[in-house]
Amino acid sequence: MLCKWLSKKSYQDAKNQEFFEKYNIDFFSIAPQILAKTAMARTMAMPYAAYEWLRQHENCFDVVHVSEWRGMAYIALLAKKLGIAFQNIHFAVKGSSPTLWSAEGNQQFLKEERQLGWVFMERKSAEMADTLICGSNHLFQWMVRNKYNLPERSFYWPNVFIDDLMPDRKKYQ
Repeated sequence: MLCKWLSKKSYQDAKNQEFFEKYNIDFFSIAPQILAKTAMARTMAMPYAAYEWLRQHENCFDVVHVSEWRGMAYIALLAKKLGIAFQNIHFAVKGSSPTLWSAEGNQQFLKEERQLGWVFMERKSAEMADTLICGSNHLFQWMVRNKYNLPERSFYWPNVFIDDLMPDRKKYQ
């Protein structure tokens, strides 16, 4: 099963939902209630919403697949590491576009306080994954060079685009 967290429903969500249903995969979008008063606390709102939702549905999943981007699974992964929850769930984390990697590649400085939170949660999400899959060899090697403590099950696996897997592309255009 697959669980992916996004901030709101969209046309792309509907396409994804229809695609995954063919393979008996559940696809979920979750929106947080942002009640936090500080920038850093608001940065944690999405990972916390994902944790709360997954905690309520913990027995529904064997595998959770989530991107490291903005640390969406950080709190859930931390709960697993601390033995609080999710002991029977395998977390497959997709290394896709960490904030620091992106900023470095674009020769940009981090400009916002919340980016520091993202950098931390993204790194820790990759490190606490049961399996880490990077769609870019450049990203995978960057993590190694930057001394990420990568899990034993860490791989470079080239990205596949959903449209390449769909026999009837015109249906969605």
